[in-house]
Amino acid sequence: MRILFLGDIVAASGRSAVIRCAPMLRQALKLDLLCANAENAAHGFGLTPKIAESLLESGLDILTTGNHVWDQPQIISYLEENPTAPILRPINMGASSRQLLPGRGYADLEISAGRKVRVINAIGNIFMQPCENPWYALEPLLRAGKFNATTGSDTQTAELDAIIIDFHAEATGEKLTLARLCDGRASALLGTHTHIPTADPCLLPKGLAYQSDIGMCGCYESVIGMEIETASARYLQSLPRAKLQPALGIASLAGVYFETSSATGCATRIEPFRLAASDDSLLRTSLPQECLPYKNELQGMIAATN
Repeated sequence: MRILFLGDIVAASGRSAVIRCAPMLRQALKLDLLCANAENAAHGFGLTPKIAESLLESGLDILTTGNHVWDQPQIISYLEENPTAPILRPINMGASSRQLLPGRGYADLEISAGRKVRVINAIGNIFMQPCENPWYALEPLLRAGKFNATTGSDTQTAELDAIIIDFHAEATGEKLTLARLCDGRASALLGTHTHIPTADPCLLPKGLAYQSDIGMCGCYESVIGMEIETASARYLQSLPRAKLQPALGIASLAGVYFETSSATGCATRIEPFRLAASDDSLLRTSLPQECLPYKNELQGMIAATN
């Protein structure tokens, strides 16, 4: 399978770029699945039902979130009324996964040719609000599918063709530790939350695609998507606290592209996906080869969003 996972969508510039480019990205990469983290899509904080629906209508299959999931209160009633909507909140959010929260932490999606993909959203504990240990919430969801192939046991009929984890966390050590625990039991564990794409996309020894942080879809002429001036004021002054505002410049897209084996469900390829409106952007464009013929047109779409 061919899968593109886009990093945190930040504010209007980020979501406009994603909405414009999603159909062409599906075509260029012949995607089986297109995902994105959307917890910052509403003016940099949270997600509204209207924005979620516009992203899904543009061609995204599922949206994940993180610590800002409840910042827009209307999403709470929306998830209560639409519990199977393709919008996830972290499965281990709160002191216990048994805590009753709106929405769900994972979804099994039926995609092309009858294949089934499990997408899981989890959140970290280090430098974040306390939550249940993410491993104990994840581990029961990793016991199905083709992922026994690396343990030496006989291959069984697949229940799941891929398992993808968005781990929304601050600390790289926590992300790497969880990735090692999931290696051979999932297709990919992808870090979100810090908005800065790391230079470590790799395949772990048992076939897990991993990147510490896949970046953001937003304005990189900023401080993680926020205005430089207000971010500087918050950093330099203790009181009063300046309210962060999303940067208004042209967005860039960042994420990760990976492929999985139909035989094992493990990843066979992973590449960074970074697309700026121009080649002199702060975020240097880096695309899978299949996307290169579409580069100029995609850059034009992004530039037109400002």
